[in-house]
Amino acid sequence: MHPAQGRSWLCTISNFCRDGMLLVGNGGPGSLDATGADAKPGDTVALHFSVALPGGQKHFRTQARVARILGSGEGMGVHFPGGLPDDAYDTLMAFEAAGNPSGENSQPLDEDPPDDVESPQAPVAPQRISHEDADEIRRKMRRITQPTLDALCQKCFELIEEDLREKTLASLGDGLGEIYDSGRELIEKYRNQIRNDFIGGVLRQISNVAQLEDIA
Repeated sequence: MHPAQGRSWLCTISNFCRDGMLLVGNGGPGSLDATGADAKPGDTVALHFSVALPGGQKHFRTQARVARILGSGEGMGVHFPGGLPDDAYDTLMAFEAAGNPSGENSQPLDEDPPDDVESPQAPVAPQRISHEDADEIRRKMRRITQPTLDALCQKCFELIEEDLREKTLASLGDGLGEIYDSGRELIEKYRNQIRNDFIGGVLRQISNVAQLEDIA
């Protein structure tokens, strides 16, 4: 990654989609902060990366916009306003499908870059878990989350009840007391529906995790 200022940053593509990438470094002297780039969300950076495939390496150059900085310069999320070029995306998908570990030690670009330019390593193909393991993880997450959501709802209703009761007592005689009292009755009437809608919505998000492309 080549920022507008400072030295280039040697990094690895940890994850990607058509709209963005997650880049991670090695920390310490190899951290983003150590380059003096001082990159901030919204900055434009140049990306030069190589992908090793069984048929040989492919090299790509493109530009991206910084979306976020991770921690103390451990990594960076970038966004491609016009989308990742099709040939680069297809090559990364082919690398992921091949699961080629040799891409970990990618060679620099064929052309001679400036002395301070370093090319990021090709991404390491992620290990995917089976559908059965994914279903078990979701079941465990729901079991852990359900009691917490129940307690959260209970505390929320208690605070609402206390607040409306105080407002009712403070407003006796001016007409607002009846409105607050009616509010308490409505909360009590629809208490179970509110609880079920809230908890059900959270649990559905656990059961149906959004794709990276949908939230990038």
